[in-house]
Amino acid sequence: MNQKRYMGRLSVLTAVLLLISYLANTKFPEIVPWDFTLITISMFFFMSTAVFYLGVNAAMSKDSNAFTRVIMLFTFGKLFLSALLVVGWLKLKAPESMLFVVPFFAVYIIYTIFETNTLTHLSKINAR
Repeated sequence: MNQKRYMGRLSVLTAVLLLISYLANTKFPEIVPWDFTLITISMFFFMSTAVFYLGVNAAMSKDSNAFTRVIMLFTFGKLFLSALLVVGWLKLKAPESMLFVVPFFAVYIIYTIFETNTLTHLSKINAR
């Protein structure tokens, strides 16, 4: 998968998620807080971009374990940053309802599926 195609697909995914989130926010603002949603989608957009470039470099590496290391470190980092974001939001905003985590995890799962699909394609790149 080339960079232009990947960024195009990622941009479309992000635009669709932003549109759905905006519409959900207009109907259910207490469940889908717009500022938290923007932070969440932005974080996952940049993380997905990073994993693509790291994955390409690791897939083309002569080190056969580089790709596995990138996936494991990225997964840990993503989980850590996600937990940090949710806990930080709880501490800073003290929302009345915990329902804001439902759209957060929906976005998390959607980006994770997208990244998994991308990494599966990248894993087929032969080392040069």
